[in-house]
Amino acid sequence: MNSDMMRQVSVTARCAAAFRCERLEPLGIRGPQYAMILRITREPGITQEALSRALCIHKSNIARQVEKLETAGFLTRQGDDVDRRLSRLYPTDAARAVVPEILDALRSWSAYLTAEMTPEEMEQITALLEKIRLRAVAYFETGKID
Repeated sequence: MNSDMMRQVSVTARCAAAFRCERLEPLGIRGPQYAMILRITREPGITQEALSRALCIHKSNIARQVEKLETAGFLTRQGDDVDRRLSRLYPTDAARAVVPEILDALRSWSAYLTAEMTPEEMEQITALLEKIRLRAVAYFETGKID
């Protein structure tokens, strides 16, 4: 039963990624970059480590994507005033300009998926997915299954 649930989640996630790719690739945004742009725009000055924790993306993948986003002109890095080993990430005007398009793509996908759901079903699925998300994040943070 659980493998069937995970298959449903996995297929849905792959379809969502394909939809985002179709909508966001013309903007020069690929993979998890949309989530990084949104978080950096919402939290200017966030560190790469904090970004990794917030998005549940491994630090090495964050580092690669930050470099690509910087090269593409979506963010800048600045050294921390206190700890020179840290880089703080800031959105550029280009990043701020694509946020409405990113949000529109995410809203469109969500609306498409939930078009036939009742408000009660929406509440139920949201609550259940939140439980699943919290467990997944706990694993990401600890590396342990209790």
